[in-house]
Amino acid sequence: MIYLILIPLLPLLAFALIAPLTKLWKRKSAFIATAAIIASSIFSLMLFFEAVKKGGPIKDQDGSFWTANHHPITFNWSLPNWLPLGGSDSIDLSFSADGFTLMMLLVVTLVSVCVHIYSFGYMDYAGKYYQHEEKNLPRYYGYLSIFTAAMLIMVLANNLILAFIGWELMGLASYLLIGFWFDKESAAVAAKKAFLTTKVGDLSLFLGVLTLYGVTGTFDIPKILEFASSHDTNGIIGVAALLIFGGAMGKSAQFFLHVWLPDAMEGPTPASSLIHAATMVAAGVYLIARLHPIFSGDMASSVVSHIGAFTALFAACIAIARWDIKRVLAYSTISQLGFMVAGLGTGSVAAGIFHLFTHAFFKALLFQAAGSVIHGVHTNDMREMGNLKKYMPKTFMVFLVGTLALSGIPPFSGFFSKDEILLTAYYYGEHGDGWLPYIMLSIAAFFTAFYMFRVVYLTFFGKYRGHGHPHESPSIMTGPMIFLASMCLIPSFVGVPGKHGSWAALFIDPHPHHGLNLQVALTSTVLAVIAILLAKKMFLSKSNMPKIELGFFEEKNPVLWKALSKRLYVDEALQWSFVKPGAYLAEQVAWFDKNVIDGIVNRVAGFGDKMSSASAFIDKYIIDGIVNMFGSLTKAGHKFMKMYQTGFISGYLFMILIMLALILLTQGYWVS
Repeated sequence: MIYLILIPLLPLLAFALIAPLTKLWKRKSAFIATAAIIASSIFSLMLFFEAVKKGGPIKDQDGSFWTANHHPITFNWSLPNWLPLGGSDSIDLSFSADGFTLMMLLVVTLVSVCVHIYSFGYMDYAGKYYQHEEKNLPRYYGYLSIFTAAMLIMVLANNLILAFIGWELMGLASYLLIGFWFDKESAAVAAKKAFLTTKVGDLSLFLGVLTLYGVTGTFDIPKILEFASSHDTNGIIGVAALLIFGGAMGKSAQFFLHVWLPDAMEGPTPASSLIHAATMVAAGVYLIARLHPIFSGDMASSVVSHIGAFTALFAACIAIARWDIKRVLAYSTISQLGFMVAGLGTGSVAAGIFHLFTHAFFKALLFQAAGSVIHGVHTNDMREMGNLKKYMPKTFMVFLVGTLALSGIPPFSGFFSKDEILLTAYYYGEHGDGWLPYIMLSIAAFFTAFYMFRVVYLTFFGKYRGHGHPHESPSIMTGPMIFLASMCLIPSFVGVPGKHGSWAALFIDPHPHHGLNLQVALTSTVLAVIAILLAKKMFLSKSNMPKIELGFFEEKNPVLWKALSKRLYVDEALQWSFVKPGAYLAEQVAWFDKNVIDGIVNRVAGFGDKMSSASAFIDKYIIDGIVNMFGSLTKAGHKFMKMYQTGFISGYLFMILIMLALILLTQGYWVS
């Protein structure tokens, strides 16, 4: 269908239109970019409803679920022989959409629309606050357009080469957005850190793609999955899966390649909203889900599930000790990505993708609400906030909705999607594959509710500890937030579990899933409620404290607080383990290159210079000298002979007589 090519093409064309004419468009660029992504979202909705129309609903005998179809409904668009590989082999420019691809299209386009509209208000404020003129707006909206287009290309790609192109375009666009205010040193450093860290994962992904091609002989995703379903996935396919997971670790910020994401907060807040919700960080999770059959081997599934669960717990712990509201949300994103990865690792594509779906909306909401707070108080530091529910009631309400969804409180969407993952991890342990993922995820869920309500109490309750007069954001910013808040409830209706799992899960994967487990659901809810009450006891009463006294927690637990505030020393460990040795090695290589390689080259060049000088001397004074000497002698002889070439017979007779006389004299001399 033509919609498949139009969905990524429109934002791509918006970028192509904005980029060369930045001085001309200025504020018009916002309307061009926004119109393009709105059109893409409309086409995505049309495809989604077309799939539902074609498929059903189809109900089981209990009437407990409905889905598009028990067989995948797909839409396809292809341009054959797009990239010749030599011989008869080639790669097609091919897009394909099935059930969960359509869900991803909705997530990416709807969240991107909200970000574009929200940016109308936020970038006006940011332009004044950071003293940037409106001439930077075309650059910003151009970056947003290429960023969204790259994610859409990757989602729709029907082969790994096209997916990799979208993947790399996302890396470039994220670098440009994180470093948007490149005259700030911290933003420039953060952009380079993000780019280089994710490139480590990208190298792993590239090797994984080549390994898969070597095994299967194709880059086409359907053919790869068909091959994996009929072959052992514990061998070389399992190795390829782990290499591809290395790429996902970079993009989706899994331990230990997570370090770039908190620093990515240096970019504009709306861009952070898009990065954390529906594009960059979602790409790794989506790739694992798309290629899930190759991860079915024991080794790959175990590595993915344990790294995901550990990342969820690790990041949740660090979020407790952040004072910057955006960095709390950044570590929250890392933690929730860990939930998704663990869900995929423990065997459920539906659980991982459903949480990705719900998380995209409430995390975009939370970042936009945080941006609204920053817009109102001109600081990111929660110690300089307080009582903002009085000054910013709309922002408070939507932030609370997002927090409840993230904390997993029913009936908000996060409860159903998180519960699916916990349930999958529970059965993963029950079937003898290990209880560690379930335990780590349960503890992470507890900490999630705790640190998010810490943010709520310190930001919106108590007394105002900042300067100036806080104010509510304009409607152009609160409007998208209200829409996103509604999306924190609407997906919950399709997430209500039945006998075989949630309706949303069945739209992603038509195969039966585990239904509701009351024990798991109650346990997670009780843990979340306890965490909220604990946060209330610790922080609500303290929210009346002056900024200077908010360090009560670190005073009681100095060692733990220092470790958490230092991010458990992971950045330092990476610095000492990889960055500093790498920098030292680079310095030594540079020294070797300069003093040894260049030294040898310079000496050879010096010797060559001297040899050329000697050669020039010999050529000029010896070779040319001899030639010139003969030339001079010839010339002198010519001049001498010319003296006697008078043209008179008498002169010639005189010369003959002289020559005869000389001959006779000479003969006489020798005879005597």
